[in-house]
Amino acid sequence: MTFMLRALGDAEVERERVLSVEPSAGFAIKTIVESCSNNELETGVKYFINICHASQVPSPDVAFEPSIVFPLIMANRWEIPIVTSATRQDQDKKGSVCYVSDCCVNTACLDWARRNPQLKEILVEWCLESCELRQGIELSRTKLAFPKLRCKGASIPTLEVLKEELNADPKREAIDLEQRRRNNDPQAFLQLRRDLLDNEEDSGPNSSLPPLFPLPTIDPKKKLVEEIEPHHVPLTTQVDKQKHPAKLPLKLDVRMGKVSSHLWAKLKVEVRSELHSQQDYKVHYDSQDNTLHLETSADHPDFLPQKLQIPLPSIAYSAQSKDTIFFDEKDQVLTVLL
Repeated sequence: MTFMLRALGDAEVERERVLSVEPSAGFAIKTIVESCSNNELETGVKYFINICHASQVPSPDVAFEPSIVFPLIMANRWEIPIVTSATRQDQDKKGSVCYVSDCCVNTACLDWARRNPQLKEILVEWCLESCELRQGIELSRTKLAFPKLRCKGASIPTLEVLKEELNADPKREAIDLEQRRRNNDPQAFLQLRRDLLDNEEDSGPNSSLPPLFPLPTIDPKKKLVEEIEPHHVPLTTQVDKQKHPAKLPLKLDVRMGKVSSHLWAKLKVEVRSELHSQQDYKVHYDSQDNTLHLETSADHPDFLPQKLQIPLPSIAYSAQSKDTIFFDEKDQVLTVLL
């Protein structure tokens, strides 16, 4: 979830609702504007983001623990709240015009990112996305750089945000909004009325509502308990079953991490299992939903086939997939570089 600044009304009325946040500098990132939907910003101009921190900004409900949080991030169930300012103009070292935005997070969240490089990369991506959403722009990922600055500019201006925004629950609001939409939808009411009218002819004055689930029909002439003759399985069939025991389910352990050995790769996915060969896997990257599809062989003599759809963080997205797959037979690890 991302908290963004709103335009405030009359100062006297809003005074009690506004929280002033004094951010402390963290680190800065630099990129360029690739496109702007409203033409307010020029394309090709440098864009700085000050990733700063303050204790007033909320932190996630679940404290950062890599083994717990990264799977939650993959499932879109964990996010760092961000207060994003409007863009302002500044000048770079050469005196050229540049743009600056501030993304403020909780102090503890920035400390987590400093200690975990992978979380820092994810936080940077979230800040880029927040600025893009705030301004209606698209920022370059290929031109992304980390200048030796704690912040762009002499200082970071005070951020003003509505207090109710900081305490809002976006998931709860989305559910309430959908419920209100359904309650106010005349088509839903008409469909309910139509269903009642359709069933009215079949219902007598003393009839009861039908069950939600169909009840089993019992034939009164059929015995509830019936004796059966013992069935002898031929010996040859028993021997065949012993020769071909039932297949076992695979234990797949999927892990993600940063890549240090290949500069072009953004993400490393490792899959550990009981399989001994790369031929037992089929791997496909789907750029439409940014997922990695993994399927194990259906012809393996010992293990049942499995299919996985692994959601990837946005840093791994690529319209034209370039991936490398290799298999470590000693450790039985399949590695996919994206």
